[in-house]
Amino acid sequence: MNPRDPLPNPDAPGSPGGGGGAPAPRRRNAASVTIRQQPGADDGSPDDSAPIDAATRSLADALRISYRLLLAAMVVLVVLYIFSGFQSVKESEKGIRLLFGRVQAKDLGAGFQFSAPAPFGELVKVQTGLRNEEINNAFFPKLSEVEEKQITDKDKGPQTLADGGADTLDPDNDGQLLTADGNIVHARWSISYQRTQAWLAEQNINPDFERKIVVAAACQGIVHAAAGLPIDDILKKQGETTSGQQVGSSKIELRAKEAAQTALNRIESGITINQMAMTLVIPPRKVMRQYEEVQANQSNKSTLIENARTKRKDTLTQTAGTAADLLLELIDRYEEALTLKQKDRADQTLTMIDKVMLNEPVDLDGKPVAVRTSGNVTAKVNDARQYRTSVVNDAQGEAAFFEAKRQLFESNPLVMVHGDWSDAMRNLMARDNVQAMWLPPGTARQIIQINRDPRIAAADEERENIKQAEDAMKARMLQRERERFQQRTDPASKVREQ
Repeated sequence: MNPRDPLPNPDAPGSPGGGGGAPAPRRRNAASVTIRQQPGADDGSPDDSAPIDAATRSLADALRISYRLLLAAMVVLVVLYIFSGFQSVKESEKGIRLLFGRVQAKDLGAGFQFSAPAPFGELVKVQTGLRNEEINNAFFPKLSEVEEKQITDKDKGPQTLADGGADTLDPDNDGQLLTADGNIVHARWSISYQRTQAWLAEQNINPDFERKIVVAAACQGIVHAAAGLPIDDILKKQGETTSGQQVGSSKIELRAKEAAQTALNRIESGITINQMAMTLVIPPRKVMRQYEEVQANQSNKSTLIENARTKRKDTLTQTAGTAADLLLELIDRYEEALTLKQKDRADQTLTMIDKVMLNEPVDLDGKPVAVRTSGNVTAKVNDARQYRTSVVNDAQGEAAFFEAKRQLFESNPLVMVHGDWSDAMRNLMARDNVQAMWLPPGTARQIIQINRDPRIAAADEERENIKQAEDAMKARMLQRERERFQQRTDPASKVREQ
């Protein structure tokens, strides 16, 4: 069969399987496709193929290049798709790697982190930067705009609220805190917090309600802390002590922070409160002035006590120097021995006191102690030594002078009497208040009435008054020291004081 021949029509008459009758004439149609055998066919037909058209070849090359470019583009897209899993996490963020919705890694640090590209995986970034919140009205009375400006003024401050406001508090508008001693205090707070566990914060806390949750936990902690402290500790911001050392934050701030953090940890919020600070605290407005007076008096008391301690230390140092403490201890022991009527012990203690004042070592409870005494004690001891020496020297001089006069009197009494009389007259005439008057010779009796020189009399009276005043002052000081010593050493006086 020739491929160019038309196919037989089965319905035509005379065709096999067709109807009966004479066969119809066969019509030839033009061939739409001509199939040629390539050269070298085995059927032995002649090679009728022509060279491929140049346009067809160009089209084939273009299709081949386009296919290769498409493959390269697909490879590039696959590479870019894979590298799209690398994302940058900032310093104020934490990353969470997900794969098919499951957590593969939590709390990824800053830098480039890889996760499977979407839709297979995801890198969730959670903000962990420091955040601040203010609690201004929850525990503070309602203020007008003018009062708000006044309390923020450096010159006026919260003292401007004294004696102001209503006589009662409105629970709907005025906030307050109840203290452990049944008082009321008003305070404003500031909170600093951040997300330290990004996975918990992202999983359990809705970002839209995060601020409300933190503020609610902080308010709960503040109420609990204030309920456990008296008002004085809150107003003074008395610091909490740990192992005898005072820390910077006050008791209420530390306790409020601890209670608020416990509440946040209970719900696994992943949020950590870094600091809770009480920015402003006042007592009830109607009694602010009275509280300020109490605090001022307490401050003055502390100042007076400190001044007294400083003066005591200075006085002891000026009196005995470094030996002051040892002398005080020995004096207390001496007084105790006198009170218990232990004469021997008192005498031994008094001897030790004398040795300390003379810079001599003593045995205190079986241990040798040597200190350097200085100040007024040393000066008085030196004065006493000089006075003792002068008294002895004067007594010895007077004894020697008396012995010489006695010997002179025994040898020639008139010479000694005339000599003493001449010395007495010379000393008498040398006085400032003695006036000498010369009478004419041969006058047996002369009566003269004269007045004393007023200048000399005034000077004499002034010197006498000064001397009497000094003597009276010395006597009073001596009597006062004796009374003070008797009060410290008299057991009956101690009983009366107790």
